[in-house]
Amino acid sequence: MAVPLPDQPPHPDVRTPPPSDRAGRVEAHGIDVIPDSERHGRARELFAVWAAPNVSYLSLVVGGALTLTGLTLWQALAVIVVGNLCWAFVGLVAVSGPAAGTPSQVITRAMFGILGNRANIAVTGWFASVCYLALSWAAASLAAFSLVAELGVPVGTGVKVVVIVGIAVLTLAISVLGLRVRRSRSVALDGALGVSLTLYALLVSNFLDTVSSMLELMVVLMGPSMAVYATDILWRRNRYHGPDLADETHGSPFWYAAGVNWAGITALVTGAVAAALCLNTPLFTGPIARVGGGTDLSLPVGILVSAAVYLAMMRSRRPDPAAHDGRR
Repeated sequence: MAVPLPDQPPHPDVRTPPPSDRAGRVEAHGIDVIPDSERHGRARELFAVWAAPNVSYLSLVVGGALTLTGLTLWQALAVIVVGNLCWAFVGLVAVSGPAAGTPSQVITRAMFGILGNRANIAVTGWFASVCYLALSWAAASLAAFSLVAELGVPVGTGVKVVVIVGIAVLTLAISVLGLRVRRSRSVALDGALGVSLTLYALLVSNFLDTVSSMLELMVVLMGPSMAVYATDILWRRNRYHGPDLADETHGSPFWYAAGVNWAGITALVTGAVAAALCLNTPLFTGPIARVGGGTDLSLPVGILVSAAVYLAMMRSRRPDPAAHDGRR
């Protein structure tokens, strides 16, 4: 029997956001599946959200440091333009979010399994966040050192430590306000490690060498991780079912073997090892990079190896057709 539907207003105002989306309201969703009725954002509305994290002092420092490596101004600008074109690959990964209605930290359960994904996030996501914190604080601290010196204060080791810790406290205070205790503890741990790396970068090591080494180490892990992610998107044709991804029980289609998808884990580890063998940094030079005269091929090698291993191990499986059209 047909169920009568309530009368709808003749001209609903689609521009009026739901009550929870209005200014001043607290976002109630975390990593859960976002209902279709609340998914009304458009690309132009997300521009500022994605642009803001990249408009930082760290970006200015990294861009300006290119001239310190021996490049001319025009060569540095060309490198920046080519580097920014690589964000197209980020766009490839981002298409999975609207398809699943969940963030990438949940979607990667399809690649690594429910439990395996926790290890993946703990290693790759946590490491990247701590390194980014340290690099951002180091760049901001250098500017603060100059400002303090302009005020006539001698910039010794003690003053530098106070400045670094002060910047870290101000940054982390924003992260923990209004959040749960468990979250605040996590932020405090990340902050402590970030401060340690910042102190090392500015008081022990050479700043530029530290920046280069951190970025290269991030490439060793993030390159293979993103390669597995992009390969899975192409293999599944970007067909993800949010409720299945949110299911953490043993009956979940992404539980795999004891909660781990060994195809994803093996591809990530193999790609990271291959990338490390081709790495060339002031702290470490891989044997392949040494034989190649110092040429650093860690990024392309890590990506290609991870993608090839993952695809080879997943080819024996077939994406669940029930997940393709949301019948689950």
